[in-house]
Amino acid sequence: ADLRGANLAGANLTNADLAMANLNGANLLGADLTGANLAETMLGNVDFTDADLTGASIGPWFNFPETVYHNTTMPDASIRTLDAGLRLLIQLYVDGAHDMDLSGKDFSGWDLRGVELQGRDLTGANFTSSDLRNVKLDHARLANTNLSHANLQGATGFDPDDHEGITLKKTTLPDGTTSD
Repeated sequence: ADLRGANLAGANLTNADLAMANLNGANLLGADLTGANLAETMLGNVDFTDADLTGASIGPWFNFPETVYHNTTMPDASIRTLDAGLRLLIQLYVDGAHDMDLSGKDFSGWDLRGVELQGRDLTGANFTSSDLRNVKLDHARLANTNLSHANLQGATGFDPDDHEGITLKKTTLPDGTTSD
């Protein structure tokens, strides 16, 4: 759906399926998006001030610095967490977690669709059974990375021949084919 610039302030969008919609520039101030599906939705310059996203599917979050989350109820009812893994996941979607060392991290089973990892050192990371669709891996260092059973469909900048010691076992490659 193309909802660019739409004024949806105060709208009741409970359980709405807005997956892959273009909401760039939309005003969602005070909107009720409880349980809404916003997966892979374009959210550039969106105002979520006072919006309720409880239970919404927002992953993957794309890095849209202009998006306003002021006094917003997040999908898990809070963006505050003591879980280091969840904090990292939120940071990856919100700002790319550029200050964090990602080498050797265990991302097995994580939903990282659309995350921008270009130029990052992911040496020795474990992405077993992770959803990496549409991930940007241009110039990322992937030596000794485990991508067994991962889904890389649509990922950019990925060529297994460019990385030493990479593990591919029943991995869905960017072109949709499956490795051995």
